[in-house]
Amino acid sequence: MAAPGAELSAQAELGDDRAVALDVVLLDIVEKTATATDEHEKATTAVVVLLVRLEVFGQVVDPIGEQCDLHLRRTGVGLMQTMLGDGAGLGGEVCGFWGHACFLCVGIGPGSMIRCTDGVGLAGSGADDGGPGRPTDPDTVAGGSANPPFPIMGRRPGLHRQPCWRRGPTILPTPRADRGIGFTVGGTMPEVTSSEATGRPAAIRLDDLADPQYTPDIAEMLVAVEPMGAMVELNADALMTQAATELGLDDFGPSDFIPRLELLLHCLDTEAPLSPLGRLSAAGLCTGLLKNRLLIADLLARHPEIHDIEIDRPIIIAGLPRTGTTHLHNLISSDPALRSLPSWESIEPIPVPSEAALAGTPDDPRLARCEMGVTMINSIAPEFKRMHEMTTTHVHEEIQLLAIDFSTMLFETMAPMPTWRDFYKSADQTPHYEYMKTVLKACQFLRGGTRWILKSPQHLEQFGPLATTFPDATFLVTHRDPISVMVSMGTMVSYTARSSLAPVDPVAISNYWADRLDDMLNAAMRDRALLGGPEQSLDVRFDQFMADDIGTIRRIYDITGQPMDAAAEAALVGYGATHERERFGKVIYDVDQIGIDVKARREQMRAYSEFFSIPDEPW
Repeated sequence: MAAPGAELSAQAELGDDRAVALDVVLLDIVEKTATATDEHEKATTAVVVLLVRLEVFGQVVDPIGEQCDLHLRRTGVGLMQTMLGDGAGLGGEVCGFWGHACFLCVGIGPGSMIRCTDGVGLAGSGADDGGPGRPTDPDTVAGGSANPPFPIMGRRPGLHRQPCWRRGPTILPTPRADRGIGFTVGGTMPEVTSSEATGRPAAIRLDDLADPQYTPDIAEMLVAVEPMGAMVELNADALMTQAATELGLDDFGPSDFIPRLELLLHCLDTEAPLSPLGRLSAAGLCTGLLKNRLLIADLLARHPEIHDIEIDRPIIIAGLPRTGTTHLHNLISSDPALRSLPSWESIEPIPVPSEAALAGTPDDPRLARCEMGVTMINSIAPEFKRMHEMTTTHVHEEIQLLAIDFSTMLFETMAPMPTWRDFYKSADQTPHYEYMKTVLKACQFLRGGTRWILKSPQHLEQFGPLATTFPDATFLVTHRDPISVMVSMGTMVSYTARSSLAPVDPVAISNYWADRLDDMLNAAMRDRALLGGPEQSLDVRFDQFMADDIGTIRRIYDITGQPMDAAAEAALVGYGATHERERFGKVIYDVDQIGIDVKARREQMRAYSEFFSIPDEPW
């Protein structure tokens, strides 16, 4: 049997109606989608595959999108309406969920070109001559340059002659060990212990780090995107052109980011064993970051007064993952008097002009796009929430804003990339922290707030740039037994690697990060004095914070001068009551599976533990 990509291209060349080519490939997926409206995760994966095929096929045949009838930016929406709206009987009430299924894989990112009658999703209903939330003229989009022209819900002649599931057999391949995708279906799933009498899920041991196990629907999706991943070109010029074309903007701001982008793409292409889905995700991530740059430059050009906004006395947390930073960050962020950065805003800080009217409302399309990304993460890595909960409104790290300037350790979480690591560590990060501060000003301009609560592990090895950029900040540095951090983080990163790498090598990943943690903790020890004395900074030990989290917050508020009024205290107590530790179940960590030499690593980190008086945890 020919590869799906070759089969699809061949049929496209032969057929007058190119929809036939996609119909053959997508028949099985669409059938599953049409019958799974009450099973959102399965339905989402089906729609993701559909949109990936539409988008990538359109770019391969016609990169500009002016001629290809199947390009997502032009008629993919009409095809989706027929498949999911008319054919499957799906109404507008679910379009907010379905409409952004391509967020993670295709990386439409800021300003999805997909609309329906409520302006949020795909599978809406309504007359073809316009409707609530969309312009009547298909060649005009509110905001002018935000999106290129395309028929939002109209049907093009010859495209919808017959529902696709009534034509031809499926050629969707079944999972096979020799396909190189790096996964199996079924097999040994994570070991589950007996549940404790706490009402929480039972503890589990993640036994499939090196050989990820997937449910059949996820396995099918991974196979289906395999030929698409091979078509993705990690090329800076191509990604910049795509971002500019989709938004109708061309000013990326200072051009010094381009060499960094080129190096990142080179490392992803040559050092990271990206799976097909990983290549799609990498291209989507970079395109989304480029769109953010365009939107930031556009906003600053229209509102230069943003540069004059003050980021006043922020509270900044610097600490490794698994040291209590997330709980500390979320707990303080629950105080209504403080400004934080939710996940959806960290990913898309600036709305596209065509969505500006919905910005800050419950119908803000950025919320739905972020929710789709979270859904995909939870589908591919369902136990991830045991280690780190992610939700759309969950407060997130400003490291996402640093990524917009393409200089951050965040990219190392995609895969071990020594060349990128060495480049990043050797460069002065002060200009990139200044860029991040400008983005925070833009966020404050758009959504208000007066005092920020921020957090990132990257800050541990960047105390100099951090203190220079935010000289009036209060700094909180979290600490925990480094062995516990290494084992926990190595397991977490190895587990999530299934979404982007093939094969997954948990030993290599975990020891790469053990070395990076050593770098970061030694840097923190070396530069700790740069953060000021006890009037401006505080070291927070994990064991003490977990024993009395509200008491710790009171000490922090005393240092920062932040009022602990009745509203703040009620918010803190309320958050703690609804966010108990390990409420999604515990992970039983296995040092042998990730290849961490506990004795050697403990000796390696002994100076750090003694410097900050960190007690050893049993291993």
